Amino acid sequence: MKQPESQWPPEINSRFEDLLVEARSIHAFMDELNGPQDWRNAEAVILARGAQLCNLMQETTTAVLAYKAISCNSRAPFHAEYLLHLLLAKQEREALIGDLLEEYKQILHHFGKRYADVWFYKQVAFSIWPFVRRIVTRAAAFLWLSRLIS
Repeated sequence: MKQPESQWPPEINSRFEDLLVEARSIHAFMDELNGPQDWRNAEAVILARGAQLCNLMQETTTAVLAYKAISCNSRAPFHAEYLLHLLLAKQEREALIGDLLEEYKQILHHFGKRYADVWFYKQVAFSIWPFVRRIVTRAAAFLWLSRLIS
């Protein structure tokens, strides 16, 4: 069965996987213990592995909070986003801007705000020309039609 795509970047996903592996390994170790004597002998091992699991949980929590802070506090360049908002048709607007913002957040997480902003401006610059051309073509067509009619 295919797992759903995660909302987290690969680094955090690997931390979650490490947590699961460690928790399952502790669980399997505890399942192998038979009687009270085994439990007494295994107490130190269980405590050490539990401490290791706690450390993994703290590291994962720190990574998740850092990722959330970066992605929540940063916004794509407003003026570039607004320019797209002005030039795009209503039907195209939500999908295109949404896709760009999603990619922006991934680049932001991997490379930082400066590189993500440069990437966003570049995408907008390359995207503008076809929309401007379409607007100019429509305006020219209306102008031509108005001259034909009058």
